[in-house]
Amino acid sequence: FFRETDMAAMRGTVLTELATAVAARHTGGAITQLTEAADRYGADMARSRSLTLVMLAQNHALRGDFDEATRIGSEAVDLARTVGSVRPKDRLAPLERLLRERRGDADVRGLADRIARYRSDPLP
Repeated sequence: FFRETDMAAMRGTVLTELATAVAARHTGGAITQLTEAADRYGADMARSRSLTLVMLAQNHALRGDFDEATRIGSEAVDLARTVGSVRPKDRLAPLERLLRERRGDADVRGLADRIARYRSDPLP
């Protein structure tokens, strides 16, 4: 069951952790791997795709590209709401923190608020 798409997602996950904990220079590789995985996940893999989109948005935020982080993050929240899993809620926490650091932008603040509401809502 583990295929190229899952390997790209795993690589992107590792690079996301490195970008967060070690150095933002890892965001480029993470973005490449996560974009590849997100583009390949079908409707039957909505949870995996939502997790991938969350990390993709996080990497864009780490890079300072908050327009792209907001666009992708919104898509991630929309998709996460459909899967009924606690994992996307948990994985959104780092993205929410990054968005909160960018207080001056209304769109970024709006997404941070949406994430906070979603994370506090009970699962369906």
